[in-house]
Order: sequence, then structure tokens, then C-alpha cells
Amino acid sequence: MSLDGINKWLALAANLGVLAGIVFLGLEVRQNSEALLAGSRQDLLNQTYAGDPDFYEYVIEYLELRD
Repeated sequence: MSLDGINKWLALAANLGVLAGIVFLGLEVRQNSEALLAGSRQDLLNQTYAGDPDFYEYVIEYLELRD
């Protein structure tokens, strides 16, 4: 195998590594965004409806309101 062939395989491996890194970064950003959104929702619930058991029962009954 010539040096040109080796260079092509190494370039392919590097490009695949970059692609895998971009996919991984996208997944991590989405996971972080979901965690921040969940924290914001929890903070809002704690500030707005603290101590109101009727509201919590309503949210539990209608789970689609959580999203």
C-alpha cells in the first residue's frame, strides 16, 4: 500500500471521527436543553403553585400538560 492510499484511509477515519463528534455534540446539547427546561418548569411550579395540592392533582391527572 502506498503512502497515498494510507493518507486516504487516515483522512476517511478523521472525517468519520468529526462526523461522530458532531452527532455526539448535538445529542448532548439536546439533553442539556431538556434538563434546563425541566428545571425551569420545576422552578415555575414551585414559585407559582407552592402549597396548592389541587393544582398538583390536576397536573398528575392530565399528564399531557407537562410537555
